[in-house]
Amino acid sequence: LDRLIKKELIMKAVDFLNGLPDRQKKLMTQHYLDGKTMKEVSINACRSETWASIQHKEILKLLQEHLH
Repeated sequence: LDRLIKKELIMKAVDFLNGLPDRQKKLMTQHYLDGKTMKEVSINACRSETWASIQHKEILKLLQEHLH
C-alpha cells in the first residue's frame, strides 16, 4: 500500500511539473535534476537570483497544493 501511495504521489508530481510553463519547468529541472544553484539557474535564465528564488518558492507551494 505504501508503494502504491508513493507511486501515485510521484505520478502527480511529474504530471504537475510537466504542466508548468517552460521557464518554470527549466528552473526546477536545472535545480533538482542538474544540481544547479539558484544563482546558476538565474544566470541561465538571464534573470535575478531573487526572481529564481521567488519562482521556486511559488512552484513548491503550487506543487504542495496539487498533491493534497
